[in-house]
Amino acid sequence: MTFIDGTTLELNGRRIMKCVISLADYGGLHDGAVVRNTLTTFSQIHLNPARELNSKQQDGLDSANEQLDTLQKHCSEFAALMPSEKPTDLFDNFLFHNVFFVEHLLLSAQTSESLLTSLLRGHRIVTGSRDPFFDHAQFQAARN
Repeated sequence: MTFIDGTTLELNGRRIMKCVISLADYGGLHDGAVVRNTLTTFSQIHLNPARELNSKQQDGLDSANEQLDTLQKHCSEFAALMPSEKPTDLFDNFLFHNVFFVEHLLLSAQTSESLLTSLLRGHRIVTGSRDPFFDHAQFQAARN
């Protein structure tokens, strides 16, 4: 992958993971499927009112649409950097965990590879529990 400034990134079989760690636990928002679907939707929409708005509401709507435009612009720019022969969902490799779960993984991981394996375990599976500790324990038990 070659960036605009000319810097080249060679993956050499590696993959890039984006992980957001938040202090608060937002429940359902920490579900990877919810985050991926929300970002995918936001990267494709423009908000239109179903009824007439007052000026304060219109200002808020205009601000939201400006932010969506910015997200969509950045998504397009990033997508242009991806190899065209291998279409990829820009949000497929996105993880969002609360700091307490990441701390738990850091304390139990023996190597960087085991940390990455724990972070990725079950990240494409939607259990509905919205509890990363429970899901991690269940997936760990299934592995043994």
